[in-house]
Amino acid sequence: EISNSIWAFSTVGFGYDETCGTNSHNDYVHVATDDPKGDKELVYETLEVIAENAVSRVDRFKAQELNNMAWGFARLGHRTERTDRLLGGVANELVQRTWHFKPQDVGATLWSFATIEYFDRDAFRAGASRLNFRFIRSFKPQEMSNTVWALATAGFAPKYIHAFDTSLVPAQQRPTKDA
Repeated sequence: EISNSIWAFSTVGFGYDETCGTNSHNDYVHVATDDPKGDKELVYETLEVIAENAVSRVDRFKAQELNNMAWGFARLGHRTERTDRLLGGVANELVQRTWHFKPQDVGATLWSFATIEYFDRDAFRAGASRLNFRFIRSFKPQEMSNTVWALATAGFAPKYIHAFDTSLVPAQQRPTKDA
């Protein structure tokens, strides 16, 4: 329920003030308000309470719930010390339970981290470890795009620069200029 609540806050655009123009963190739906400042303060306080309470239970969340939570905080542009502790917990879970994260979870979680500029080297390495010949085919184009964008944004580079080339298309299957 916690991750769904954050997702809802970030999707609905609660507290949006139409007179201010566009909302850079939300281009979906905007709920107009007579008290945008008060509503934004309410959302801020709510997110702080959620972050504080979720961090101690992060190991109980499913991978999709972790990715939804990180995505919601990123979409809302909400980053504080409490949020950083929560994102650290999410990052730790990605590292500890990498194989429980489906491609969508990997892509959305890393996208969220990169968007909010939370760069945890071990989490990005864990996510990148899913980009191997065995699992690469399970990534849909958007999931792959989110993952690669996040890795590039984080400044992640493979140890062996051609690692992705050889794992995606083995040498015997690559086209040559003679063919």
